[in-house]
Amino acid sequence: MLPNGVHKVSSRALPVTQVSFNDAVACCEWAKKRLPSYNDYWDIVKNDTRVIVLYNKFPISEVDTVNIIGNVWDITKNKNYHKVRLAGGSLFCSENTCHGTIKKRELFVDEETGNTNIGFSVIDL
Repeated sequence: MLPNGVHKVSSRALPVTQVSFNDAVACCEWAKKRLPSYNDYWDIVKNDTRVIVLYNKFPISEVDTVNIIGNVWDITKNKNYHKVRLAGGSLFCSENTCHGTIKKRELFVDEETGNTNIGFSVIDL
């Protein structure tokens, strides 16, 4: 399924979405990778100069064509496992709504929340 859960996948380069923190951790364990911490995330994106997808102007985009900020929220590893901090915002964000494109923004979900605009990235152990 596409990230919206309705249509067939048009590209394998789309981000994985509709996954929870628990799903992301299980995938990382399987792949021998790990979720980035919130600070890892911002270290990774600091030099990414590609376009940031916001304001619902584009559909969810292929991960190799847009900035990691925006597009979909990224699940990050948090020391408090009962609160999962999301990083980077999503295509539905704007400066007047969730505006996750700034590091100081705090948005938390529980371990079981998944959505069409929540995904995750992995980094090596």
